[in-house]
Amino acid sequence: MSGNQRTIRTALLGLCIIATLALAACATSGGNNGSDANHAGSTPTTSAQSTPTPGNADSNGNGNSSGGGNPTPVPLSQYYAYAGSADGVFYGFNADTGAERWHYTIAGTPNKPFAVTNGVYVSTQSGYVYAFSHTGSLQWSKSLSAGTLNRATMASGLVYIGTDQGHVIALNSTTGDVAWDTAVGGSISGTIPVVDNVAYTSADGYLFALNAATGLILWKSSIGAISEFTSPTVSNGVVYIGNDGGIVSAWHTSDGSAKWQFQAGGQIFGKPAVVNGVVYFGASDHYVYAVNIGDGSLKWRHQTGDSVNDSPNVNNGIVYIASGDGHLYALDANTGSEKWHFGVTNYTVTGGWTSVTGGRVYIGMSNGRFYSLDAGNGHIVWQTQTSGPVTSPAIGQ
Repeated sequence: MSGNQRTIRTALLGLCIIATLALAACATSGGNNGSDANHAGSTPTTSAQSTPTPGNADSNGNGNSSGGGNPTPVPLSQYYAYAGSADGVFYGFNADTGAERWHYTIAGTPNKPFAVTNGVYVSTQSGYVYAFSHTGSLQWSKSLSAGTLNRATMASGLVYIGTDQGHVIALNSTTGDVAWDTAVGGSISGTIPVVDNVAYTSADGYLFALNAATGLILWKSSIGAISEFTSPTVSNGVVYIGNDGGIVSAWHTSDGSAKWQFQAGGQIFGKPAVVNGVVYFGASDHYVYAVNIGDGSLKWRHQTGDSVNDSPNVNNGIVYIASGDGHLYALDANTGSEKWHFGVTNYTVTGGWTSVTGGRVYIGMSNGRFYSLDAGNGHIVWQTQTSGPVTSPAIGQ
């Protein structure tokens, strides 16, 4: 494992030792590095209530089912913003105002949740999966007897999760009982998307397709290098995956045959987003990339101040993606030009796989604050204090 990979793994597993502090926040526009604006106190600051549009309830899947809840337009106040803190507390907030509705202490640092109508699933780095009702009632919990750094996903009554021991596990979404357990080898750190009854994962330098109902391996293809911190994305019969060698490749879902590959300037991180004929992703060379899905040719790239380790979220023509330089960037999806960026002085983005709903962007920071930003300009709508660095959020009804 390279020094860069060891640093990232240490950061992921060591979040819980970061001190909880409330600090100033900023939102600057047009790429200008302006001074930070101060915001005191932990009481959420509210704005006028908005209403999510159809299909935009937590649009964090970009190419797959997003796990964002019921897409029917309802007042944002009826949605829950779910997020965890690195000290093992999982929260449900009012998505419109930031008011806390409930919290629950869980075993380990939570990964990004998966929200469904009237409920939410969340895995932890210590190897547990939890199912909660939207009101915070624990439905079940399950120990996997192995660690996991990936988000649980749910489809057709099963919850899917990968472990650091190389197992893909499907749990009954109602009871938490194991439906099947398939060993693919190596460590699985990426989220497992499920499309058309096929689950996709990567391990040991291979991309796997499994029957989602039985766990039977349908095919596997070599992707040239391990993909330690990236996840597959499936769209229109093609699965896209990055690897540690800086290659993003496209594969036909029917048989695992290669379509194209693109060489970036550094290790690929996060889950690629596929929207309107373009695949978006970040890399350790500090760039955000946009590549055409037809032939893998470069559309544009945008330089940030550090390694781009998080997953992009594309919504209404804007790419939202966090960088290791401590900022969330909003980029024009067509040109890559910067619309605005947001950061907190002396702190980093710990919940950088954003959720976007109803004109809001939700993001967690290492100062223990959970932020709701105006998606158009990056201004703070509300911020609320938690008990530790905030992990990536999800929005559900």
